[in-house]
Amino acid sequence: MSPRESIVFIVTKPLQIMMAMVIRDSFKSGTSCHLYIVNDFFNVTEVSQRLTNHDLQWRSVTNFPTRQAAIDHLQYRSVDNVFIDSDVGIRLYLSLRAAKRRSKGLKISVYEEGCGTYQDDYYPPLKAGFLRLLGVGDRLGGCHLTDEIWLYEKNEYLDIFPATKTLVREIRQPLHDFLKANMGLLKKIFVGNDEVIPSGSESNGDACIIYLSSWRVYEEVVSDLQQEKKDLYIKLHPHIKNYDSRWISGHCRMLPSAVPAEIAIMDLAKHYLDILVYHHDSSVARYVSLENLRFVNLGDSDPLP
Repeated sequence: MSPRESIVFIVTKPLQIMMAMVIRDSFKSGTSCHLYIVNDFFNVTEVSQRLTNHDLQWRSVTNFPTRQAAIDHLQYRSVDNVFIDSDVGIRLYLSLRAAKRRSKGLKISVYEEGCGTYQDDYYPPLKAGFLRLLGVGDRLGGCHLTDEIWLYEKNEYLDIFPATKTLVREIRQPLHDFLKANMGLLKKIFVGNDEVIPSGSESNGDACIIYLSSWRVYEEVVSDLQQEKKDLYIKLHPHIKNYDSRWISGHCRMLPSAVPAEIAIMDLAKHYLDILVYHHDSSVARYVSLENLRFVNLGDSDPLP
């Protein structure tokens, strides 16, 4: 009997957990899949425990303080393939090179990371060209150590990066379909109960507004949206671990930070006839499409963290 293929997924936020689940489910049942979760988002410990309790398709679920620690741990497990959210930059290049040296035959795969997957401006042109000469990734899938990249829009990626030498694989199951088919399980993982809407909340009409923050909350935006006199839901970026929301009032509710925006939107769509989502360059519009749903991109001038 041939040994099981062993695959590790390294994730740093809730959306990536769902991406890992979609890709994992495309493999044969004999594949041994392990989830490495970086402690970098709100309620990460609780989410990890719920994954262990409810999603039995994972052979193991392990937490790490940093992405670097997760990559370093690969040497202690017989791994055939590691899926990572990024291969951009010199630091990751050095980490992946060391992982390849320690684990002979290790295949490195990058998986879709929202809009950033198709972004070609991580660095100024001159610096990007220099990094490419060194084999360092200047975009997702650009590191010469990377064997393949898994994404939804294969043609879009190849149009932007026609000279890529990385094998491009297309994820077959749309995230929207995955959400619909697995909503019960996903709520158990990210919410812990059946409803995303805060308990005791009642609808104040047929329409609502959802504000998805970036790495910071633009309080002036929230104040303006409160003037609309509609139910307003605020969904913080998952990397925001502490936030004082005592200034928020009226028909304004906070959604659980660890809940992916895609799940929150689809859950609220059951309660409202019209939903307007304000966001800062979020990728959610790529993954969720409903007749009663509209998006407004406010842009984001925040520097990268």
